[in-house]
Amino acid sequence: MPATSGSYSFNSIKGELIIRKAYELIGMPLSMITAEQYSSALNIINFILSDWANSNVNLWTLKLNPVFLTPGQASYLLPSNITKIFQVFLRSNVRQNFGGTPNNGGYGGIAAYAFDGNPNTACTETQVDGLIGYAYSTPQVIKILGVQSNVDREYTLTFSGQSADYQTIYYVKAIPKTLYKKGITQWFLLEDNLALCPYYQIQETGGATLDISEVYFNNQIQDTTMSEVSRYEYLTYPNKSQIGRPTIYYVDYQRTPSLYIWQTAAPMYNLVMYSGQSSIETLENYTQGIDIPSYFYTPLIYGLASMLAAQYAPEKEEGLKMRYQETLNPAVINNTTEVPLKLEVYGN
Repeated sequence: MPATSGSYSFNSIKGELIIRKAYELIGMPLSMITAEQYSSALNIINFILSDWANSNVNLWTLKLNPVFLTPGQASYLLPSNITKIFQVFLRSNVRQNFGGTPNNGGYGGIAAYAFDGNPNTACTETQVDGLIGYAYSTPQVIKILGVQSNVDREYTLTFSGQSADYQTIYYVKAIPKTLYKKGITQWFLLEDNLALCPYYQIQETGGATLDISEVYFNNQIQDTTMSEVSRYEYLTYPNKSQIGRPTIYYVDYQRTPSLYIWQTAAPMYNLVMYSGQSSIETLENYTQGIDIPSYFYTPLIYGLASMLAAQYAPEKEEGLKMRYQETLNPAVINNTTEVPLKLEVYGN
């Protein structure tokens, strides 16, 4: 058997190829395609992608996203490209700061103050680019990081999981420069961390001096599904700022959607996760790749060709429309999730 290519590059092609193939289908020579016609085809592609998103064809954009909670806050802005929320659940997690030893790496301050649960104490270091760590007697897999600053200050942090002798790094996550407000915990999700490590630390890498009230190394994740209510039902709740365990959510689908929760989060609840579908990325230039799976390439070519034919080759329009539907239907079926139906027969 001849050797295969081992390449999957066809899974990411440029808009230019789609446009050229569509013009070929209507019989227009490539040498005759003008810049204006390329631009027109680009706009049509975006109209088609928008139509697919409106029809919930874009299953590949479905992702699990975090919303970190602030005690007493009822509403949270979501990214403007989120078009549909399918599920929301409360993710409980537990701080792991037992049976171990805090560490400041010799940069000054009292590291234990960053793990004592008291926001009125702080590990105030005296040297730049310091670290705060915790050595566990039993290795842990840390999934959520929380950092509460004692002052308003920008930090550029690196979180890492290491061996007990600090010689081997098993996991590292660079956190971009972030403004930390005094008394407000910034949370970071570490879902890709699978390392069982005896030591974890945060370290400043941007030249600042750490002044940290609390560092949270959390795991023991448990998810609890929250119940969706309508706008009308949410508005009937008399005390929307009531603090407790969030169990209810409502999504306000404005141009920038918002997630409303009830009850507002008590301090021990810091995270909800939502399964959200987003818009298909706009194709801004025909040299860019297209944000669709490869099994949608052919329907997109025929869809574009049928719309171009309406202007340049009317006699081919109907045939191309039919071919568009013939290629689109199996792609849509391929883009759905199915759960097998199980039937069980019980005897007398």
